[in-house]
Amino acid sequence: RAIRLAADAERIVRTYTAEGTQGRMASALASISRALVQIDPARGEELAAEAERVTQSIAYSTPRYARRSGQSFNEHRKAHDLSQVARTLSSSDPDRAERIARSIANEGVRGEALGEIMAETLRDSYGLEMSLYPRSRFAGGAFLAVFFGG
Repeated sequence: RAIRLAADAERIVRTYTAEGTQGRMASALASISRALVQIDPARGEELAAEAERVTQSIAYSTPRYARRSGQSFNEHRKAHDLSQVARTLSSSDPDRAERIARSIANEGVRGEALGEIMAETLRDSYGLEMSLYPRSRFAGGAFLAVFFGG
């Protein structure tokens, strides 16, 4: 049943063809991949790779109302889309998640994504719980507070 539901979800996601929906498509593919990797690792890996490809290849058009300040509107949107895919894949494919996060041009968004991946890795590997405060900045990345779980 789970494989059938994943296939249905994937079919629906592939209908996201309108301009501006590629980021949503990549995020949804990453979510399906994360769920599917437990029951069909090969298909989960294929979807993770596709989510990464889709996100890296997104070409945005800047809306007329967007203001430019330093980094372009398009680069900022792409950074957030890459971050979302990296965070989604952090538990099922931490190596790919880290590679995606490190490719993010925006330093703040990159730091937050790497912090989320680190928190996921610590929880999975050592049973540690982390609380991330992404709105607080410290040394260009996310401010992290570690709480030892029992």
